[in-house]
Amino acid sequence: MKITLNGKEVDFSRAFPITLGDFRKLQRDYGANLETIERNPDDVEQLVKLLLFLCQKANSEVTEADLDMLPMTEMVKIQSFIAGASKVIDRPSSPPSTN
Repeated sequence: MKITLNGKEVDFSRAFPITLGDFRKLQRDYGANLETIERNPDDVEQLVKLLLFLCQKANSEVTEADLDMLPMTEMVKIQSFIAGASKVIDRPSSPPSTN
């Protein structure tokens, strides 16, 4: 999935797979709480942290100000893409989870 933020292209397929190091960086450098995101997917601030991390992994030039310009309709599409991508890498040796 590709989007353009303030003239900067973001190809989310470049942000996956997410590694253990990515999770550590997400928590350490971005202050994201993965448990909160999982329990409460409507927590906008946590979603912004996750989305900023993924955008910057795909294109390091993306800023939070760029992300603030994202239409909510695109956010829904991105969330669906992320959910689908995470199921693919959830447990590679077993069937994807349905969570």
